Amino acid sequence: MAWEWTTNQERVGQYPAITKDAAPDYTFNYLILGFNIVKIGDIKAGARIPGGILGYYRDGELYPITLSVTEMNVVAASCDTPDITVRMGTFTLSDIGKAQGSHSEPVAFGIKLNNCPAGLNKINYRFTRVGETADYRNGVIRLNSSSTAKGIGIQIKHSNGQPAIIDGTTKQIYDGYDSKGGNFEIPMTAAYFHIDNEDLKPGTANAELNFTIEYL
Repeated sequence: MAWEWTTNQERVGQYPAITKDAAPDYTFNYLILGFNIVKIGDIKAGARIPGGILGYYRDGELYPITLSVTEMNVVAASCDTPDITVRMGTFTLSDIGKAQGSHSEPVAFGIKLNNCPAGLNKINYRFTRVGETADYRNGVIRLNSSSTAKGIGIQIKHSNGQPAIIDGTTKQIYDGYDSKGGNFEIPMTAAYFHIDNEDLKPGTANAELNFTIEYL
């Protein structure tokens, strides 16, 4: 990134220093000076915009205006999003149900958004599978390879009861965010879900899922 100097909303040039000669009939009346931050390459957190003299207005040997800026550092405009472990607890096969599509009692959990800075206007989120999905539109993922239970998946839903779409691309809007910043939590639920037509078999039943947060 770099500073850009404008006069009366017209671009003069970018850092480092630029000199602009005044026209013979130049006047400082109604002069509006401005600074923009311009992207000149990939931007990473911790980037630095150097300070110094940005430019001069020159009239012969005189320099009636000198424009200078101080150094600016770029910080990541994001929230802290810790990993989540959902404690599903213990269920019997009858708690899940014999019919395909039946499920256990949902367990509530939340995606935490901590230490969010002020100025973020909107937050979107999306889910990406780690293993296989049994029904991505219905929010159902299959158990991981170390699980011993059979015929069971895990269904992820929003707190309003709508299934999460797990395709890695569908953005879902978190409408509880406040642009003033702070700590927030996206409420979700997880439940064991009877998948396919195979008989249920008890055992360990674990799965993983990735979430991505987008800040606007």
